[in-house]
Parts: sequence; C-alpha cells; structure tokens
Amino acid sequence: MKVYLAGNMHTGWREKVASQINGCEFLWPHKAPNENGSDGGNPDVYFPRDVVLLRSANLVFCVIENEGRNIGTAAEIGMAYAWGKPVILVNLCPDIHSFKFLEKASTTVCYSLEEGLEVLRFLTITSPAAKA
Repeated sequence: MKVYLAGNMHTGWREKVASQINGCEFLWPHKAPNENGSDGGNPDVYFPRDVVLLRSANLVFCVIENEGRNIGTAAEIGMAYAWGKPVILVNLCPDIHSFKFLEKASTTVCYSLEEGLEVLRFLTITSPAAKA
C-alpha cells in the first residue's frame, strides 16, 4: 500500500510513522532531493513531485500540528478529496476552527498521532491493497 504523508515538513512525525508501520511504501515528497541536492525548497520542483506522488498513493496520512504552515497540507487534502482518495487526518489542534474544513474533507479524523497510527495499522493489516 502506498501512503502519502502530508503535513509539516519540519518535525519528526514522518519518521515515527514509517518506523511503526510495516508493509507500506511511504511517499514523502520533500524527502527526495532535487537535482541540486537540496530538499526541494523550490515550489517549481516540489509541487509537481507532490502531485505525482499524491496521485499514485492509495491513501493520505496527514498530521496538522500547529496553526501555521498548513497551506500546502490543505492543498494536498483537497486534491486527495477531489481524486477520491481516503484521508486519515491527525488534527493535533482541534480548537482551531479553520481546521474543521479539513476535517470535513477527510475520511477519518484522529486527535493524537497514536490514534492515527492505530487506524493506519488496521488498514494496512486488513486492506486487500496492503497485500498487493
């Protein structure tokens, strides 16, 4: 199963998810360097890569950790919703009203990373796509 990891690029949540979930290919757009060896800080490089990876994913796992830096995450959730991809949203800021919009575009909403991992673990164990 291909899982696209959407959310803040500046904390270690992706490494935690990848280390605790087996049987998935994690798509992590900023992980692959561009031709200059940087982490893809140029939107001309990372946006097309994000779209390609998101389109190829079976589902999206998203973590929102704070009020700032979420415009790209919102775009990723919107694309996933438009393409009919399931979204597991981990909203660590449930009191921020504007994130309710993102919750509506998500298939499953969790309020802790551990809860999100539990849902993802369940899907990867029981999903026919996980065995393909």
